[in-house]
Amino acid sequence: MAAPAPTKVKPGRPLDVGNRRVWTAVLGLALLVFAGGCTTSSPKPRRVTVNASAEQARLFQTDVEFSQLAARLGVAQAFNLFFAEDGVWLPVGMPPVRGRQAIRDTLDQAGAVKLSWQPQMAAVAAAADLGYTWGLYEARLQTADGGERVIRGKYATVWRKQPDETWKVVLHAGNTNEP
Repeated sequence: MAAPAPTKVKPGRPLDVGNRRVWTAVLGLALLVFAGGCTTSSPKPRRVTVNASAEQARLFQTDVEFSQLAARLGVAQAFNLFFAEDGVWLPVGMPPVRGRQAIRDTLDQAGAVKLSWQPQMAAVAAAADLGYTWGLYEARLQTADGGERVIRGKYATVWRKQPDETWKVVLHAGNTNEP
């Protein structure tokens, strides 16, 4: 059985309401109009005002406190307290160390190292959820003959603000001034 020939609508003639194509077109148009009228605009994100310079000063002070704690409690303990759970440390001459516990274990195995640093600058993103510090460090290591070796260098640390508003290290790297 052959399909019926499409009905052509001529100007001035009534519309054949039994025509399936006409109803499909009318229904499609009605859905478009209905859907267009029912759209809602999503609420605008609430803009949080951040005092970037105050947050920058707070991040700088956090790095100072990190250094002071390393001098008081030791490097492994301080890194454990200031690194984020998913933090990464890029030590000189070693592969990357991933995760707070792995960083602590690596530092515990390194033996007695006295490390101090002085941040030189801090900066934060406009949203104050990420920031970095950089500065100068000095490491003092015991040599096999009982002496001490002093290594000086520079470092860069990337920080991420935590839900409790504290800053934690997510990436830390340094390199020596020695050639």
